[in-house]
Amino acid sequence: MVTMKDLSIELLKIAKKLAALGSSEEEAKAREEQAQDPFLKGLRGRMLGSFQDAFSHYIKTALWSSTGEDGEPLDDNYNEEDISEQTLQEMRVQLQSFLDMVEKSYPGHTFKGDKLAHDFWLTRNGHGSGFWDGDWPDQGAKLTELSKRFGECDIYEGDDGKLHLM
Repeated sequence: MVTMKDLSIELLKIAKKLAALGSSEEEAKAREEQAQDPFLKGLRGRMLGSFQDAFSHYIKTALWSSTGEDGEPLDDNYNEEDISEQTLQEMRVQLQSFLDMVEKSYPGHTFKGDKLAHDFWLTRNGHGSGFWDGDWPDQGAKLTELSKRFGECDIYEGDDGKLHLM
């Protein structure tokens, strides 16, 4: 089971790696190492679709459901390329940790990764829709509980023009 302590340790490792990056060659090497890290790989159990598909939906849901200072949805003006690399890494780790928890809670069960990712963002942030709203009649309560362990987060535009989590 992935504990919050494990998650924090992994986030610190990733943050240190990102802080140490200085060139695009170093960035590419770090991404390659992280792709081989079993902690960051896609759900090893049964999930329809790839981790990248699920992560793409996670990002789209985050941008679609979050608003900027002007009150407009972030996806009106931003996309994945506008999210800072550190934030993308944090989001990957959070989604992977959630998917690992789902796998351990429902061994042998098959889920659609994009739907899990979409409802994970909505549920953890209290958007009024998600795992508990009826699409997950047998698993909704447990998936909601797992989501809430991650706490709420929001996306904002930093002084660097990139999107960040808070």
